[in-house]
Amino acid sequence: MESLTVQDLDVILESLKHTRHKFENYEYPTYEYKQQRINEINEVITKVGNLKKELINGK
Repeated sequence: MESLTVQDLDVILESLKHTRHKFENYEYPTYEYKQQRINEINEVITKVGNLKKELINGK
């Protein structure tokens, strides 16, 4: 099985950021639901960013 590279994680992060932008501009049924979706994507962005840092630092 192949491992993800830093470049792969950069592509994933860019895609997630575009997704967040779409979530921010989408008309959800409620403000609370919109915030929930944005928070979910922000959590994933943080996790992928942390994986990238670990990969760069050789952990």
